Amino acid sequence: MTFSEEGGVRYLHFGTEWTQGAMRIRKPDHIELEYAQQMMAWQLPIETPERIVQLGLGAAALTKFCHRFLKRARKRRGRRTESGRRDRRARGAMFDLPWDDARLTVTEQDAW
Repeated sequence: MTFSEEGGVRYLHFGTEWTQGAMRIRKPDHIELEYAQQMMAWQLPIETPERIVQLGLGAAALTKFCHRFLKRARKRRGRRTESGRRDRRARGAMFDLPWDDARLTVTEQDAW
């Protein structure tokens, strides 16, 4: 796993030059890459869900976006975002993922 930065954007790579994830340093909770923005299309016809589960954390763009911008999920008790990943090395300061709290739990497990 490697990281690079260019033009105010931090990139995550898994052993190749291909980008696996990205974060604009001045807007860490926004979704930078178009394909990740498209992955949030499920949100259009649905009210705030009670539970969001994500397999694979990557650069945490979807997790951070849900944690910050799904405002109704914050106000209702018991709603949370969960993310499972096998490798925690990308977590933390590199991509500004919030620590676990009442609305966010990151577990280290095999998705199978």
